[in-house]
Amino acid sequence: MILYPIEFRFPWMNALAPRGEWLLGASLRSRNTVLDMALYNVGDLTDAEIETLTRATNREGRVLIVYPSGWKSEDGIVLLDDHAAVRDRPGPLLEHFCIAGVGSSDLGAAALARDVANAVRAPVGAIVAGYGMMDVVTEGLGGWTYLRARNRLLDLVDDDLDDRAKRRDDAPDTADEASGGPHADGDAGDDTGDDTGDTSLVDTAWATPDVETLRRFFLDADRDIKMVVGHSKGCLSIADAMVRLARDPDPAVHDRIGRVRIITTGAVVRFPSVCANVTQYLGELDILGACNSRGNLPRVLVPNANHHLNTWVPYHLSMAQVLRHAETGGTHWVAETP
Repeated sequence: MILYPIEFRFPWMNALAPRGEWLLGASLRSRNTVLDMALYNVGDLTDAEIETLTRATNREGRVLIVYPSGWKSEDGIVLLDDHAAVRDRPGPLLEHFCIAGVGSSDLGAAALARDVANAVRAPVGAIVAGYGMMDVVTEGLGGWTYLRARNRLLDLVDDDLDDRAKRRDDAPDTADEASGGPHADGDAGDDTGDDTGDTSLVDTAWATPDVETLRRFFLDADRDIKMVVGHSKGCLSIADAMVRLARDPDPAVHDRIGRVRIITTGAVVRFPSVCANVTQYLGELDILGACNSRGNLPRVLVPNANHHLNTWVPYHLSMAQVLRHAETGGTHWVAETP
């Protein structure tokens, strides 16, 4: 995250905090939330919500229930410890979830969820992915590397399955062709025709807390998850959860991850083939996102957009526009008229 400290030298970066006193607040400095203010629409949160979030103890894997702006005069954001606490809460089951990126604390997670909640007009479960600014170095060396390596492994497994399928397609169709072929005495008969492959290498025992929390929500048999949104490293966390769920023997779990709409921003990552409803967005100016993306996967390029989602900062990627575009199913970005 080396782009934003450079940008702080410019006066217009005061727009990072519509309420300028936030940048000077001791509580915010102590909670290491400056990166959240740079990347996300913290200005859409109320003063009371910000105070609650900055006083709370950040914990990776915890869940915030975030309601759309103005839905509730109080308790617009509810902080819960884990999946079990959400599960025990009375009321309708959450159907929308999101995971923010590296360096995001409760504040960044809530700001991203507020964007999504305002778009879908429903409460959103924000799964906390980090501890704020203090988490950047350890996440950069640990979380990014681990999840990116797992996603690359899935890439290699899928490529191997594609190669095996191509070899079957190119195999001779008749006995005459087989007997006259240069490889008639080879080991072509070893291929059983099963292209499901063994992805057990991708399915390891350890999962980051945010991945495990999302996985548990998908295991709820009575929960119909409609959408999952990720930003930056959060996209890798979502992909990792989907890989683990794809290995689950329960067909109902496969059906759930096949139906859910998955939207990624700021990183283009590999998902298992059972995930049939994935749309990935990347800003044309987003060098960080491009460096952490799989180059051979479809994506929607957004003109004049960088890595951040904060609409107060120039060259942002607008989450509201992304979600509206995703509803169209288009493969190319169409600029909205003012």
